Amino acid sequence: MNSPPRILVCRSDNLGDLLLSLPAIKSLRQSFPEAEIALLAKKNNLKLLQTFLEEQKIRPISLEEKWDCEKWDAFLGLFCSGAIASKVFLKRVPVRVGQYSKFWSFALFNYGKRQKRSLADQSEGTYSLELVQELVTQLGGKTNKEIAMVQLPRDEKQAALAEQALLQSGIRPESKFIVVHPGMAGSALNLSREQYAEIIRKITAKVDCVVSVGPSRQDQLIWSYLKSEFPNLKKIEGLELSALKEVFRQSQLVIAPSTGPLHLAHLVGVPVIGIYSPVRAHHPRRWGPWGGEQKSIVHWPQVECPGKSSCLGPSCPEFNCMEKIDWASLILKEVDGLT
Repeated sequence: MNSPPRILVCRSDNLGDLLLSLPAIKSLRQSFPEAEIALLAKKNNLKLLQTFLEEQKIRPISLEEKWDCEKWDAFLGLFCSGAIASKVFLKRVPVRVGQYSKFWSFALFNYGKRQKRSLADQSEGTYSLELVQELVTQLGGKTNKEIAMVQLPRDEKQAALAEQALLQSGIRPESKFIVVHPGMAGSALNLSREQYAEIIRKITAKVDCVVSVGPSRQDQLIWSYLKSEFPNLKKIEGLELSALKEVFRQSQLVIAPSTGPLHLAHLVGVPVIGIYSPVRAHHPRRWGPWGGEQKSIVHWPQVECPGKSSCLGPSCPEFNCMEKIDWASLILKEVDGLT
């Protein structure tokens, strides 16, 4: 290919999945510094990653808009639906790379990798990197053997909003503090509100703690309980993720379960502690923080979990493994080593 290729990359699923793919996307840019590269993803995810995309000279294309009217030399489906792959196939994009797993993928992609991601035998980021390397090979480029580490660029406007929110919660710019983000969407097991209360009780004896509260009902219920236990506990609430990431950047450490904000904190360059389930589909081997420059520590119950896609509940001999760990003492020990 004589002229720089035009490459459309698709990651149409959720925030955490996209964040884990950023090192692979950065690696693609390094292999083709002159190429025109666009990222097809959810509008809110693209908005959050605006500074990263500008830095990497990658054009955002929203799934919510008409996106299939342009001509591309290559398509990279890091994650996409059959409907998206069909549109790319019908547009006769010459090089179409994706994960060979679904029945339609063998017909619609002409290059790819057989990946059984449900086995969770490596990071989601590594699965993405394998597909990038396949695309680079097919386009005649040079693959990068090392992981392209990512640190999301600072957004000055959002940083100002973060500083204002911290001041309102009682945290001054020069203060040292830890963020606990206890809520999640419910796609994996999480700790109870009582367990988070015990973690916060031990942390606040040593360092200032701020609770990040999302809009979900679960977040609100956890916060209501924590507030009743700790009337003076500080919180951050109502910020968009673009500003919340700048709150994370100012912190010493972020503690969270398996959720998008945990990956966001990792990629802004602060140490993180992740709380995970042993269920195979939730396992940190696949979903742990990956590709950032700062240390990430993950903990999960060290049991032989028979659950593949979800917890088996009382029928499991290890149930309830999430309650058999002294999480507060375990995490406090990590906090002492990281702050």
